[in-house]
Amino acid sequence: MIAVDSGIDTPEDVFARFESRTNLERTTPQLRMYRLERMVALLERLGNPQHRLPVAHLAGSKGKGSTAAYLTSLLAASGRRVGLYTSPHVLDYRERFSVTEPYAVVGGPADGARDAASDTARDTTMVQQGRRVWAVVEQMTAAGVAEDELPTTFELLTALAFCYFHAAGCDWIVLETGLGGRLDATNVSRPRATLITRIELEHTEYLGDTLALIAGEKAGIIKERVPLLLSPQHPDADAVFRRVAGERHAPVIDVLPLPDAGDPAGEVDALSGSVVQLPSWAGDATVRLSMLGAVHRTNTAMALAAYRRLVAGGEVPMAGTDSITAAIAGTRLPGRGEVVGDVILDGAHTAESAAALAETLLRRMPAGRRIPIILGVVAGKNVEAIARALAPLTTGFVVSRPGRFKPGDPGDVARRIAAAGYAVERRDDPAEALALARERLADGSGAGLAGKILVSGSFYMVAEVRRLVVE
Repeated sequence: MIAVDSGIDTPEDVFARFESRTNLERTTPQLRMYRLERMVALLERLGNPQHRLPVAHLAGSKGKGSTAAYLTSLLAASGRRVGLYTSPHVLDYRERFSVTEPYAVVGGPADGARDAASDTARDTTMVQQGRRVWAVVEQMTAAGVAEDELPTTFELLTALAFCYFHAAGCDWIVLETGLGGRLDATNVSRPRATLITRIELEHTEYLGDTLALIAGEKAGIIKERVPLLLSPQHPDADAVFRRVAGERHAPVIDVLPLPDAGDPAGEVDALSGSVVQLPSWAGDATVRLSMLGAVHRTNTAMALAAYRRLVAGGEVPMAGTDSITAAIAGTRLPGRGEVVGDVILDGAHTAESAAALAETLLRRMPAGRRIPIILGVVAGKNVEAIARALAPLTTGFVVSRPGRFKPGDPGDVARRIAAAGYAVERRDDPAEALALARERLADGSGAGLAGKILVSGSFYMVAEVRRLVVE
């Protein structure tokens, strides 16, 4: 029996306790700081909750969050209650733990919307499970476990996800890695499917400075004889994934983007996502996605391919085609191609993802028009490359502080953008940055994209502005 801490009364109390431990998300750690042994020891004391529910496990540089959301909606369309664990959060730690209720009709909660009446009950469950997890830390401390052997914040959050989803009556867990894969705290489950989205040069200070090295870390989630869903990759990364999959006898399912069924190029008022053609087995319907960006044609295809494999393996029943269509059309995530009033929120934080975002928006931009961009970039990112990718959209950047969750120096970012030859102003306060960007809107509000402000460079920057524009 694990003693619980009665001093933890709200989810905020849970997260505050967890934050008192080493939080590698807030720092620039070394790879050696990540050790699965800590996670294994923690989960063993909790009764190994990671093995109680079937899991789909995702890794990748970009797109894994939205791919996970699409897969969650599809599993819910099959009548399953699904727990989705993602990171980072945009506004609140609670976002990392979502429960999607089962549905099987058009109009079901495909966007992961929760029954508001159950929020209190779910908070109660989260507190109960948070107490259990924290009690283990106290037990380990009392037993004299060395400081560097005690779990980190992310490890505690991940353990909470396993405990919480089981206690909340979930049938499935869709699990997104936090960093890398091989040593990530999520890499302790026995998944029924693994998915790897496109790899980019990111977190090079601890994952490696080549695509092959980064792919080697992401490939750590590939399990013996577990099917691997693989999005189109750079040849260097692709070779690593196929080698590891071969060594582990994991069948590889290559996934291509869904066909473009009439992307609204040139339609300046079309600020919703692409129109895609679903495969014949899913109803052969055309669906307009809710999230902006051509990348979601691939993310949707990844989720559909994984879902079909799970159905074929007898893991879940096949949903009706109307439910599948509703699941895909309704899926959305905060800060991923999200339009809120006069602001577009997208957490693109690599050169490649910024370039993809710019391409999407340029296709909707009236000729000769430009939009203000609020840019906030955390430490360790290629500021110049991100600015270069987004520059065709704007006549100048407004640099702001991307919160304080991770280190970020707006002064350094502004200097580097200016040195690269781009117009830039600095407003550390996000509210002041938003006010300045609104002043820059040409000819008043404008029509369609011409009347919008883009906020990008980091999910943490998106979070700061989203607080200001979401009611």
